[in-house]
Amino acid sequence: MSEPEFVYLDGLKRTLEELKVTRETLNNHAGGTIIPFIINEEMRALYERAKDDPDSLSPAEKNRVFGRIPPEDEERLCLERLGYTKDELYEKALTQSESMSMLECDMVIRGCDYDWKNTYNIATDLERLMPLSHEDRLLVLKAREAIKGQAFRQAASKRKQYTSVRADEQRRLQERLRIAKESQRAEWVQDMVDRDLPRWGFVVMRTEYRDPRSDEAWEEFREYYGRIGEQIMKGWSGHPPRAELWKTLETVFVSDPALDGASADALRERFKSMRESLPEGIRRDCFLVKDNLFAETRRLAIRALDPDYDPEAPLGTEEHSYTSNKRSITVQDLEGFCGEVTLPAPKAFDWLHYSLLTNSETWERRYKTTTQKEPRILLPFWLTPEY
Repeated sequence: MSEPEFVYLDGLKRTLEELKVTRETLNNHAGGTIIPFIINEEMRALYERAKDDPDSLSPAEKNRVFGRIPPEDEERLCLERLGYTKDELYEKALTQSESMSMLECDMVIRGCDYDWKNTYNIATDLERLMPLSHEDRLLVLKAREAIKGQAFRQAASKRKQYTSVRADEQRRLQERLRIAKESQRAEWVQDMVDRDLPRWGFVVMRTEYRDPRSDEAWEEFREYYGRIGEQIMKGWSGHPPRAELWKTLETVFVSDPALDGASADALRERFKSMRESLPEGIRRDCFLVKDNLFAETRRLAIRALDPDYDPEAPLGTEEHSYTSNKRSITVQDLEGFCGEVTLPAPKAFDWLHYSLLTNSETWERRYKTTTQKEPRILLPFWLTPEY
């Protein structure tokens, strides 16, 4: 019989069975259910002592007051996630708080097991405290306030800077959207118009040849690819006079039986051999591949490859940005990354092409985006063609 799963909640070690939740739904109030804050006589006495004599609490007791996991587990997680000890993290908060990342701030403020990716729609402590009596609620809040040290306050101050900067960016985005609604066309479409490209598009390679029907299926795909490209760009063309970018869309289709079942490396070599001879405007930093011409999703899925991908190069991870709402990119996010992404064919014409044209995203971010997000249908005035 397997050991019951347990969690540390409100200073108490409880099994998920006791709480009548799964690990995935713990505290999740998306359905309107919030686990009430748990307080018993033992914890009430600990809160009283924290409020009246905070220096008398051990590290383990302080963690219980904050509702965190035990110190030894925090120490292990700190080493795993940051590569240094919890003491070093708190020392950084005291002496170098301006250089702290958002993750470091969150680990000081919320605990070393805090992970924003797993806390969407999770009830806050304040929401969970509300059902308590007024006296118990004040007791918990005062106890926690009393044991907050300077490291906590420094990290919280830095965290507010991140929040403020990102809120300012969001306000600027809303203002740009307001202006865009009144404009002739989306900003990025106007950017492409202003660039006056003689042509734009991709090389598309075929890798299936053995089935006798594959030639016909390839022609069907070519026809579909051109048609969907025109439809996508007409949708973005704006008010009259329309931006007729579909008229300069060109595609270099590559069909060669020597590429039957070709590996990514072989396809890259083939692309590099023809790169210098490509017409101006055809992307030289990316090419597309159509594999299974007979799959049910044959009209949707397509691969985009980085021709210069180096498997020996360090992974392009990113921390939370101080001046941007872009999320971090972790090693875990890039599990399986090998210099390519799979995407719906329509997204090649707006999101993929424009991100390459403006060099606004790395291949690692494209990989995270396409593996963790569903593609969006955006309004014609949207500022950038997001995935």
